[in-house]
Amino acid sequence: MASDWVVLQFHSKLERALEKVRVILGQTKSPCWPVDTHHQYKDKFLLAECLTNAAAASQVNCLVQLGLAEEKFRQLSKWVAEGSVVSLRFRAEERCKFNRKEEREEEDPTKVVHEVSVAGAVRGALTSK
Repeated sequence: MASDWVVLQFHSKLERALEKVRVILGQTKSPCWPVDTHHQYKDKFLLAECLTNAAAASQVNCLVQLGLAEEKFRQLSKWVAEGSVVSLRFRAEERCKFNRKEEREEEDPTKVVHEVSVAGAVRGALTSK
């Protein structure tokens, strides 16, 4: 049951993405689900290759943004080509520096009401914050 919900959610997200892509591409292209498109057997492999290349390029871009230099990336690729297993370890450091001191007064959000009554009748009320 839960897996059906996940699949339905995925299809819904993909359909919304396809609508946005149709707007961007206009009349030049017509994106659609691969299962609904007439294609040859090798087209599935081309689609898988295209998506895999896009995912790999995205990962490389992420590593570059994290600071992996080109020469280090080439070294990693060389190790992989030689059959070595490569894993990455990340280390982060944050520093904080005092900027300024700022003081302000704020009103107390609580409100206190004191009522004075004589013989059951309210004679006065004092409200303070």
